Amino acid sequence: MGGMEGLDYKYGDNKPIELNETAYYPGWYHDTDPVASSRVEAWEFMVGGGGSFNHPNARYTAEDPTGNTPDDDQVFSALRNLKNFLLSFDFIKMRPDQSFVLSGVPQGAYCRGLSQPGEQYALYHHHSQLEHDQMYYLANPGHYHETMILDIPGGTYREDWIDPASGLAFRPIAVGTGGLQWYRRWCQRMRGRHLHHYFSASESWVRMAKDEFGHSRQRARVAEFNWAEGDRMQRRTFLKSSVAGAGGLVAMTSAHPTTGVANGVSAARADEQVPRGDQVGRPVRIASISFPNGKPLEEIEEHVHNVGSTKVDLIALPELCRGLNDNSEEDLHGPTITAMAALAKKHQTYIVCPIDRRHSNLRLNTAVLLDRKGNVACTYDKVFPYWSEYDVHPSIEVGSDVPVYAADFGRVGLATCFDVNFPEVWKRLSDKGAEVVIWPSAYSAGTSLQAHAINHHYYIVSATQTSDCLVYDINGEKLSYEKSERVNVTTVMLDLDRAIYHENFNTPKRDKLLEEHAKDVEQERWMRLEQWFILRAKRPGVSARALAKEYGLEELRHYLDRSRRSIDERRGWQYEAKVLFPDLDTPGLKALACRAKAARPSGTTD
Repeated sequence: MGGMEGLDYKYGDNKPIELNETAYYPGWYHDTDPVASSRVEAWEFMVGGGGSFNHPNARYTAEDPTGNTPDDDQVFSALRNLKNFLLSFDFIKMRPDQSFVLSGVPQGAYCRGLSQPGEQYALYHHHSQLEHDQMYYLANPGHYHETMILDIPGGTYREDWIDPASGLAFRPIAVGTGGLQWYRRWCQRMRGRHLHHYFSASESWVRMAKDEFGHSRQRARVAEFNWAEGDRMQRRTFLKSSVAGAGGLVAMTSAHPTTGVANGVSAARADEQVPRGDQVGRPVRIASISFPNGKPLEEIEEHVHNVGSTKVDLIALPELCRGLNDNSEEDLHGPTITAMAALAKKHQTYIVCPIDRRHSNLRLNTAVLLDRKGNVACTYDKVFPYWSEYDVHPSIEVGSDVPVYAADFGRVGLATCFDVNFPEVWKRLSDKGAEVVIWPSAYSAGTSLQAHAINHHYYIVSATQTSDCLVYDINGEKLSYEKSERVNVTTVMLDLDRAIYHENFNTPKRDKLLEEHAKDVEQERWMRLEQWFILRAKRPGVSARALAKEYGLEELRHYLDRSRRSIDERRGWQYEAKVLFPDLDTPGLKALACRAKAARPSGTTD
C-alpha cells in the first residue's frame, strides 16, 4: 500500500510510523517536476502524522556516489524546510486532523493536517494526481483560485502562509514559475475563518499557532487578484472591518498589504528603523533575474518589466548583463541605464544593473543601484576584477571602495563575482552596516558566499550568468537555491528586523526581554553549538532589534567588532596590520598604529 494509505491504516496502533520505501526519485516521477513531486510525498506524509521519512534517491550512482546535482540540493533543502516547519510547533502534542477544514478542497487537490485543538494547527495543501495504484503523487503546477473555510475555536492565533520550496513566509508574489505563493500573518478572534486564495507550484503550507495578543475587533487589509495575460496581475486593495463572533463564522479574504513605498526612514541606522504599522518585522521583497550575458536590451527590459509588475522592492541583474567586449562600454546615460531607470520609476522599485561602464577615461565593471524614482543612488566598481577583464581594450580598472546605500527599507551593499574570494570586501560591507548584500556574478560560488553570511550576519542574494540564484540567511543558512535552463527568476521575502546575538553577556537581558515582551518578540532560533540566537518581531509595529537594543542586547556583529578593538588596544597594534604587513615586527606595528591614530579626524574610533 502507499505511504499515506498505510499511515491511515496503521495510525491507530499508536506507534511511530516511518515511510521507508518512498517513490523512487527521480525515476517514478515521470512527465512532471521530480523535485516538487518529491516534496509532496514527504510533506503529506509528515504533516499527515508520520514519524519518519526515508527517501531513496536514484541520483546516487557508482559514477556519482555523492549525488551532487542541483535537483538533489533542492530536495535536501526542502526536506530541511519541512523539518524546521514541524519543529516550529510543539509537535508531540499534535494529532492528525482534517476536521477543521470545513470546505474548499476541490477535486484534484489534497490536504493533510495536524492539530492540538484550540492551540496549534498545521495544514498542507497541494494539487497533484495520484499515480501507480495511489502509491505516490505527481505535482500539478498551475493557477488555482479556491476558498477554504476553517473551523477554529475561539481564541487569538497567528497565521503564516509558507512557501514549501524555500520554507519562507511570503506575501502573494509572482515568481519564476508564473504563479503566486503566499505570505500572511495576522491575528483574528473568530470561530471560523474564510480563506480566499490562489495557489501555484501546486502546494502551500499554512501554520497557525495560538498567541495571547490581539483584539476582538480589528481591521484587516484585503487584496483581490484578477489574472490577465500570462503572469501579469491586477490588484484592487481595500479595507474591510471584521467583528469576531464567538459562535459564528467570520468571512475574511487574506490580505496583501501594499508595499514598495518609501517608509521615511532611509537615512536612519538599521536598528533605529521602525516597521510600518501593517507589517510584521521589516520585510523586503527582492527579485533576482539570472541569465547569460549578452542578451538584447529589449529582452532584458521585458524580464524586468514582468518582475517589476509584481511589486517587489528590489530587482537584481547578473554581472555585466549586456556583456563584455571591445565595444560594450557605455556611461550612466547610455541605453542600458536609461532603460532600467525608466522601469525603476514605472514600477517604483530599486534595480541593481551591472554594466561595462565608461567613466571619464576609465573603464569599470560597475554595479549601478537605481532608486524608486529611477535616479542613480550609488555605484559600485568591482574591487577585484577577474583576469580576463584585463584582456579587453581598454582593460577594466580596479575599484577602490565598497559603498553601502541606505534604501528606504534598509542598508544595501554590493559586491561582484570575483570579489567573493577576498574577505576584506565583505568585512568592509559589514563595517558599513550592510543588512543585505546583492552579488551579481558570472558564476554561483556556493559555500564561498555562505562563509561571508556566516562571518558577517547579513543576507546575501545572488544574480548570475549561470541562470541560478542563491539566498543566504544572517546565520549562513541557505534559504533558497533555484536554477533554470535559460532565465531564472527567484523572489524572496527577507525580514531586515531579524537580528542575531551571541549568548555572551546577553542571556539575562534576552530572558528579561522575552518575559516582559512575550507578545511582541520571540526567539526564532537557538543555535546551541554556536551559542547564537535570533530574535524577531511577533506583531505589526514592533521592532525586535529596537527592543533588544533598549534592553542592552548587543548584536553579534557589534560584539565581535568591539572585542576586536578591545583586544587590539591591549596589544598596542591591530592584528589586521600583521596580516597586511607580515614583515613588520612588533615595534613597527605599534608605530603604524600610532600613525594611523594620529591621522584620524578627532572624534572617530576604529
